[in-house]
Amino acid sequence: MREIGSLLDGRCDGCPQLKELNRIHGHSTSHVDGYCQRTCEVGLKLKGLGEQLNATLSPRVELAFDDEEYA
Repeated sequence: MREIGSLLDGRCDGCPQLKELNRIHGHSTSHVDGYCQRTCEVGLKLKGLGEQLNATLSPRVELAFDDEEYA
Protein backbone atom coordinates (compact mmCIF):
# COMPACT_ATOMS: atom_id res chain seq x y z
CA MET A 1 0.00 0.00 0.00
CA ARG A 2 2.88 2.34 0.70
CA GLU A 3 4.32 1.69 -2.74
CA ILE A 4 0.96 2.46 -4.34
CA GLY A 5 0.63 5.68 -2.35
CA SER A 6 4.17 6.67 -3.20
CA LEU A 7 3.60 6.14 -6.91
CA LEU A 8 0.32 8.06 -6.88
CA ASP A 9 1.81 10.97 -4.94
CA GLY A 10 5.16 11.05 -6.68
CA ARG A 11 4.36 10.19 -10.27
CA CYS A 12 0.62 10.61 -10.95
CA ASP A 13 0.11 13.86 -9.09
CA GLY A 14 0.78 16.55 -11.68
CA CYS A 15 0.91 14.14 -14.63
CA PRO A 16 0.53 16.20 -17.84
CA GLN A 17 -1.29 13.36 -19.63
CA LEU A 18 -3.80 13.11 -16.80
CA LYS A 19 -4.45 16.86 -16.97
CA GLU A 20 -4.86 16.73 -20.74
CA LEU A 21 -7.28 13.78 -20.66
CA ASN A 22 -9.33 15.51 -17.97
CA ARG A 23 -9.41 18.69 -20.06
CA ILE A 24 -10.47 16.86 -23.22
CA HIS A 25 -13.03 14.55 -21.63
CA GLY A 26 -14.31 16.75 -18.81
CA HIS A 27 -12.81 14.83 -15.89
CA SER A 28 -14.06 11.46 -17.13
CA THR A 29 -12.07 8.95 -15.13
CA SER A 30 -12.83 6.11 -17.54
CA HIS A 31 -10.62 7.71 -20.21
CA VAL A 32 -7.85 8.28 -17.69
CA ASP A 33 -8.11 4.74 -16.32
CA GLY A 34 -8.01 3.31 -19.83
CA TYR A 35 -4.90 5.28 -20.75
CA CYS A 36 -3.13 4.49 -17.49
CA GLN A 37 -3.92 0.77 -17.52
CA ARG A 38 -2.91 0.23 -21.15
CA THR A 39 -0.19 2.75 -21.90
CA CYS A 40 1.40 4.43 -18.88
CA GLU A 41 4.35 2.66 -17.26
CA VAL A 42 3.30 3.89 -13.82
CA GLY A 43 -0.34 2.91 -14.43
CA LEU A 44 0.71 -0.59 -15.41
CA LYS A 45 2.80 -0.85 -12.24
CA LEU A 46 -0.16 0.39 -10.16
CA LYS A 47 -2.46 -2.13 -11.80
CA GLY A 48 -0.07 -4.97 -10.94
CA LEU A 49 0.32 -3.80 -7.35
CA GLY A 50 -3.45 -3.51 -7.01
CA GLU A 51 -3.90 -7.06 -8.26
CA GLN A 52 -1.33 -8.30 -5.73
CA LEU A 53 -3.04 -6.39 -2.94
CA ASN A 54 -6.45 -7.70 -3.92
CA ALA A 55 -5.14 -11.27 -3.93
CA THR A 56 -3.83 -10.91 -0.38
CA LEU A 57 -6.93 -9.14 0.97
CA SER A 58 -9.51 -11.46 -0.60
CA PRO A 59 -8.63 -14.98 0.42
CA ARG A 60 -11.04 -17.56 -0.84
CA VAL A 61 -12.96 -19.11 2.00
CA GLU A 62 -14.87 -22.36 1.77
CA LEU A 63 -17.85 -22.66 4.08
CA ALA A 64 -18.67 -25.97 5.64
CA PHE A 65 -22.07 -26.65 7.19
CA ASP A 66 -22.79 -29.37 9.73
CA ASP A 67 -26.53 -29.10 9.22
CA GLU A 68 -27.82 -30.81 6.07
CA GLU A 69 -30.56 -28.16 5.78
CA TYR A 70 -27.95 -25.58 4.76
CA ALA A 71 -25.76 -27.84 2.65
